[in-house]
Amino acid sequence: MRDREPWFEPKTYGFGAGLPIHRNGWIALGAYIGGMLLAGFVFTLALPAAFDLLVPKTYGVGYTMAPGPTALFMGLYLLLAVLPLTLLLTAVAKRHTRGDWRWRWGRTPPDSGSDTNEPRS
Repeated sequence: MRDREPWFEPKTYGFGAGLPIHRNGWIALGAYIGGMLLAGFVFTLALPAAFDLLVPKTYGVGYTMAPGPTALFMGLYLLLAVLPLTLLLTAVAKRHTRGDWRWRWGRTPPDSGSDTNEPRS
């Protein structure tokens, strides 16, 4: 049975979901952030080290990569990590947001008698 309790509150201004309002929403957001950090580590340190592309810096401490491999790994990072994780979080947030996703101009005053959410003048 699908959980009917919303995980995210709709944004007050704009389109989409706002901050999580349920424990599962915070877990989903934490998993997204953790996945991004892990993917950043993998694509900027682990994979270049595995392919022996890191070279010592000529000054200071640490390692660096040539511009060509750096651009390749950043492109792979965007294509294989950022895009899928963001699409997954967007789908989860859309499915578990209270109400629908539509453009909002702020809270409608309760005494206005209108729920059209038109822009204020």
